[in-house]
Amino acid sequence: MISDSEKADEIRWYFIEVEKQWNSPEAVIARALEFVYKYNLRLEKKLGRLEGSNDFLTKLLKSNKTKMEV
Repeated sequence: MISDSEKADEIRWYFIEVEKQWNSPEAVIARALEFVYKYNLRLEKKLGRLEGSNDFLTKLLKSNKTKMEV
């Protein structure tokens, strides 16, 4: 980016600072932790659904097994 005026130069340096902050190790780690946290929440929800399905199928299997024994 080429700056022809003082204002353009200020804007250029502003964006350079924003980029430095975005790419700082602390910011990168914070974004990674946020991603992992949200991913973990999705996995926990999926696990809950799978456990519910497992319970249902276990009950269904026991019911069918009882019917077959009679």
